[in-house]
Amino acid sequence: MPDTDSAEQRRGQVVKSYSAQYTDPLIVRAGELLIESARVEPWEDNPEWMWVWCSDAHSKSGWVPRDYIAHDAAGAHARFDYSTAELTVAAGEPVAIERSASGWHWCHTDDGRAGWVPASHITLLAG
Repeated sequence: MPDTDSAEQRRGQVVKSYSAQYTDPLIVRAGELLIESARVEPWEDNPEWMWVWCSDAHSKSGWVPRDYIAHDAAGAHARFDYSTAELTVAAGEPVAIERSASGWHWCHTDDGRAGWVPASHITLLAG
C-alpha cells in the first residue's frame, strides 16, 4: 500500500487516546471487487480526505479512502491490499507509522498491534 507522506517508516507518539470504533475489519486484496455505497464522507470536514463505505463480495463492510478505489469496466475494486482495522491506543504510547491516508495513519505498536489511528491523535517525532 502506498504511504502518502514518505517511503520511510516514521515514529510518532499518541497525544490523544483513541478507541477502535469498528472491531470486525473489512480486509481486501488488490484487485478485489468493492461494492460502493452512497455513503461518502470527508474526514474532519476536509474535502481532500474522502472515505467511501464499501462492501466486499461477502457483504463485509468498512470505510475505504477514496484514493484506494479504482474503477474500470468491471466496476470498483481495491487498488491495494487494504484493511479497515482500527487501533486502540493510549496517550503517550509510541507508534511506528507505516503509511498515511485521508487524515489517518496506519500504525504499529511496540507490542505488535497494527491498525488505523486518526492523524490528529499522533504527533510525529523528529529523526
